[in-house]
Amino acid sequence: TWEGEWFDDPFETAAFGLRSTGAKLVLALRAMDATVVALGDALADGRATLPALKWAVQTAPLALDLVLGYLRQMQSDIAVVIPCCFGAEGRPLERGRRSLGRLTAVPELSALDSELHALLKRPPQLDLQTNRDDLYVISDNAGFGTALPKAALRALRQSGTVTVEAAAAVRDAVSAQCLWLDAVLARLQLAVGSRAEEGEGLLDRWAEGDWAAIATLEGPDRSVLAAWLPAL
Repeated sequence: TWEGEWFDDPFETAAFGLRSTGAKLVLALRAMDATVVALGDALADGRATLPALKWAVQTAPLALDLVLGYLRQMQSDIAVVIPCCFGAEGRPLERGRRSLGRLTAVPELSALDSELHALLKRPPQLDLQTNRDDLYVISDNAGFGTALPKAALRALRQSGTVTVEAAAAVRDAVSAQCLWLDAVLARLQLAVGSRAEEGEGLLDRWAEGDWAAIATLEGPDRSVLAAWLPAL
């Protein structure tokens, strides 16, 4: 604790949300990995029927979108957490909690921590296209598939290729987010640590299981993280 310490319900909700989203992200990465492998197999099968290829190509982008959605949620929750890390001094930042963009527009943030302000202005970009824009228009057009089956197959394969290539971009986004989040958390730890009273109380609090966002994993989840994250 420290003089001027301030925690509120939005902070607690977002902090626990980050922990939950981190755990779900690991599972989503595993599902995405399996989905992309299956899509690659379907695209490589020259004898794949239109219905079989349609299902693989239509559903694969959902796995990528889920990962991107979790990454966006983490960025949103970080914007909610940050004001409380500065205690009472961070109260002016409340009005920027709706997004990182709104938070960085609050002038008091730069005065509190210019390095953090610079980091938050350059979050990983997550606006990635995971399929052809016209995929679902084409694939749901039964008349098109019946009249021009070869053209429909070609369009599906093209969109499937877009999705496979997008998976690599999502992998890069996950790695970038981890590196960015490490840097942001380092600044927040410094902000809290510089204000906290001396002693082991703060360290003990951070060591509690309820606040642990990332744990060392064993089994299949560890191999998934090793493949996707910058370091494990």
